[in-house]
Order: sequence, then C-alpha cells, then structure tokens
Amino acid sequence: MKPKDLPCICIRLRRSSQALTALYNQALEANGLTISQYQLMEKITKNPGCSTSQIANEVHLERSTLARNLSRLAAEGMIMDASLKGKRNSQWHLTQQGKDALEQAQEGWQRAQTRVYEEIGEEKMETFLEVMSQLQNIGEQEEVK
Repeated sequence: MKPKDLPCICIRLRRSSQALTALYNQALEANGLTISQYQLMEKITKNPGCSTSQIANEVHLERSTLARNLSRLAAEGMIMDASLKGKRNSQWHLTQQGKDALEQAQEGWQRAQTRVYEEIGEEKMETFLEVMSQLQNIGEQEEVK
C-alpha cells in the first residue's frame, strides 16, 4: 500500500489518543484527576523540587496547558511551590494530600493500563511502543523531507 492510499496517520493517532485519554480519565475520575494531572504528579514525585521548565521538557505539554494544570493542582492542595517568594523558578513538591491522592489513583491508572495491554497483547505492545518512539522521533525532526 502506498502512503497516498493510507488513511491519514496523524488523524488516526489523534483519534486513538483521544480515546485512550478518555479511558484513562474515566479510570482516574473517582480520584478527581485527569491523566495529564496524574502524569504531572508522577513527575514531581520522581523529581521533588523540579521547576516548571524541567517538567515541561519531560512531559511535552504546551506551556499554557502545563501552567493551568499546575495551578489547578496547587489550588486543590495536591502540590506546592516551595520556592522563596519573589523567585521566578518554582520548586514543585507533592503535599501529603497529593501523595495520598496519587497513591489512590494508581489503582485506576493500573486498571486502564492493564486493559490496554491485555487488548493489544505482549508481542504487539512491544512493536507498538517501538513504532510510537519512531513516530515521536519523526515528529521532532525539523522538516518534512
């Protein structure tokens, strides 16, 4: 099959991403988190005191989306900025409430993760992850050749 005969790869990926995001969000709904917020809390747990820029570099979210999610998590008491007042660089940490919420949310995340894994299967999952890495690398190239 030639590239011109294929369905649009980008649109197919976007639809898949939206469907998986909905699945994970549904699994985390009882804990009041979205998959984006869950991911941010996981990153902060693994790197306490990280800055907003460090998080942005790792999670590849648009800055406005990242700022909105961090603000929401801080307002809900899940995370706190431990930097000194007036300092520009944030130092994000999970609060005890955030640690508790993340621990409780891990069960829902694991259910969604297991559902996807079981539907796809081990062999296809390895191939899928390799293809996803390749697609990310292609997307990060500066130009279309």
